Amino acid sequence: QVPCETCTKRGCAAICPNGSLTAGKGNRMVLANTEELHNQIEIMSTRIRELEDALTILQSEVSDKPHDLLKDTINDLLRESPLSTAAEPPAPGGGSSGDSSGAAETANGEPKEDAMIDAFGTLAIGSKGELNFTGSTARPEVSLRHPKVPMRTRVLTSYVLARHPQPLMKPTGERQILPRLSKQIMDAWLPDFDGRSQPDPNLTRAVMNLLPPLSEAIRLCEIYLEWGKVLWSPMQRSELFDEVIQGVYRAESFDSMASSHYLALLFSVFALASLFDERKSPYSAEAQEYAVLSHVALNFKSPCFETSVYTVHALLHMATYLDLSDLKMDSSQSYIMIGFAVKLGYRIGIHLHGIRWNLGEVCVQKRSNMFWHLFMMDTWLSFATGRPPSVSPVWTDVPYPNDEWALTAVRWNVGHMWALKYAVLLHHVMTTAFSGTPPTYATILELDRKVRDFPVPPHLRPRCEGDVLANGLPMHLQRHFILAYKEAALLNLHRTYFAQALKDKPNDPLKHKYGPSVMAAYRSAWRMIVCQAHSIKTVPKIMERMGIFWSQAFSAAIVMCMIASRCPNSSMAQSALAELDSVHDTFTKFAPVCKPAQILLVRVFSS
Repeated sequence: QVPCETCTKRGCAAICPNGSLTAGKGNRMVLANTEELHNQIEIMSTRIRELEDALTILQSEVSDKPHDLLKDTINDLLRESPLSTAAEPPAPGGGSSGDSSGAAETANGEPKEDAMIDAFGTLAIGSKGELNFTGSTARPEVSLRHPKVPMRTRVLTSYVLARHPQPLMKPTGERQILPRLSKQIMDAWLPDFDGRSQPDPNLTRAVMNLLPPLSEAIRLCEIYLEWGKVLWSPMQRSELFDEVIQGVYRAESFDSMASSHYLALLFSVFALASLFDERKSPYSAEAQEYAVLSHVALNFKSPCFETSVYTVHALLHMATYLDLSDLKMDSSQSYIMIGFAVKLGYRIGIHLHGIRWNLGEVCVQKRSNMFWHLFMMDTWLSFATGRPPSVSPVWTDVPYPNDEWALTAVRWNVGHMWALKYAVLLHHVMTTAFSGTPPTYATILELDRKVRDFPVPPHLRPRCEGDVLANGLPMHLQRHFILAYKEAALLNLHRTYFAQALKDKPNDPLKHKYGPSVMAAYRSAWRMIVCQAHSIKTVPKIMERMGIFWSQAFSAAIVMCMIASRCPNSSMAQSALAELDSVHDTFTKFAPVCKPAQILLVRVFSS
């Protein structure tokens, strides 16, 4: 009987499985609203995720254990639900990124999991953890394995043989192929692409001899982990001590290390730690020495050929170091370095979910954590330099590191998670407001609303009174950073319209059509100045090492200066002048002991 009694009782007689679809009212197919249904499911799923995130933040304030209601998250439910695959078109080859069980099969009888891997590319893993990702559109010859011949020799051989079918001489060495070119010229031609040659043992020995004693190394690692709560993407304690420290200090030589870039990563850890070592002066020579050693060790085995997660992490640390130690405060070097790190990250497929290749949960979470910190650093350095970012969210499906992992890795990582998610919004702001096509003013105001409405957990909101250090120095700096993140975005979002309003209506810029931008710029500048003054009063020694905060205070001072000088009769001029005096006094007072303040003052008075 069609429809059956069960379908009739449930009110779905029209879609009883009788081999055809029944026309509904108005001769419209009953399943014509499937897209609307899936859209509604997606909206509800997004809302559930937001509620889960909020519950996670609240739970973290009272307990280290996850809330009972978070045991089965919406991501797990969607992954297990057939709706997760039905709501999306099948990938080429019948694969789906949502199902890794291998139980389902494609039409040709192959496991669904294998079809999915073929659709997205191949991830090859070497003996020392080096990875190589090849996408589905790569040329077929890319998958062929080259013999272990130096890259420079392969390039030269191909170049010469293409022009001389009969070899002039045996290609046993570079000088024989191009006899007129000296070794000095050859080394200057492709210094970074001799990826298959062995490093000079005398050089590796000399670099390893510059490692600090183990006790000092452990002390620096503790500083690195403490400051990593705020300033960079730290490794897990177990990974740092059990893998990297032991892998370097127990190795008899560089060649015996488990990973080719353990040494570079460890030196980058020492460089970052030395920047904030209270036993050393700000911007110390030791920090720069460790940074140089990290660069040298990275090139013992070319990062372009032997790329691993440790390679990318070392480059991420180098970019962070360059940004934090950059007394020129233009972020150009760090912008280039993070771009290199992103490209190598793409080489190991870090922009794709590791579950595709059946990687373990720890490895998947490590890759997710690495990708999102790459994304965050790339976005902020692009914002700081006004240049295009290297990463786009449309190319990735990597989930955020889960909260349980985050809390296990770093107790303060709720702040890290906020910064990762805020970076996605900032990326959207950059591509919308600062791309080649100028946006409308209505779009600017909409972006302003999104930035202001982006939620900040209560425990991460700045506090101007009470014992600000009751929860520790990292928490105080985290609050300062979060305020600076939002206000810097708002200030740059309104800067052009702010300047135009001051030019057109100097007597009362608030009555200009861009008046909202004038008020927004003034408020953001005021908050930056007040927060800077508060932090200097609370943690003066730390502020001597934080060039980024001085740069932001300088940007805020420019806003106040423009109001006071171009609109002297406006209602905001008096208060702007007072704030400008406050910033000047702060810079003048700290210039003798703070290099960033000193450099900025010199630039102002010499211009």
